[in-house]
Amino acid sequence: MVQFDPVFATTLENEGGYADDPRDPGRETYKGISRRFQPNWPGWRLIDGWKSYSDFRARLEADKQVQALVRDFYLALWTKYHCDQFPHQRVAAEFFDAIILPGPGPAVTFLQRALNVFNGNRKPKLVVDGNLGPLTLAAVMAVKTDADKLVRAMAIRRGEYFLNRIEENPAKSWALGGWLNRLNL
Repeated sequence: MVQFDPVFATTLENEGGYADDPRDPGRETYKGISRRFQPNWPGWRLIDGWKSYSDFRARLEADKQVQALVRDFYLALWTKYHCDQFPHQRVAAEFFDAIILPGPGPAVTFLQRALNVFNGNRKPKLVVDGNLGPLTLAAVMAVKTDADKLVRAMAIRRGEYFLNRIEENPAKSWALGGWLNRLNL
């Protein structure tokens, strides 16, 4: 059975604390939760309440309610995308991190493309559509011995995605080091 807590701990390490980087499309973020993309997340109200304090960041880290809201946010993603049903911890972890960066649609695409490679010549191949449907979930459940290779294949697809984003927009190169550090190769 896969476990959420170790994956969540890695997520917190990867995402860091509070940031408001004008180069980041998410702009203001807390532990990877973007105000731009998640404006209704209830933690923003609490975060705004701490901003006037000189020890703002320390107060955020000590605020148990904020920390519980962060955990709830990520646990909801974990469950929504069925990571709790995956048979392999490393596959669930790689897939979950890809859901966070670059997002659910690309994450499912990386998974589907990697699963198709491991499907070999067997039919039917998964339709690579970015939707996590019953056929994709069944293919994940069918992975028996190649879980580590599947993780690496997903990470390679994800790395390719990141490199393509930089080629398309070199101004994003500031993020490449952090993006590549997240790959499980």
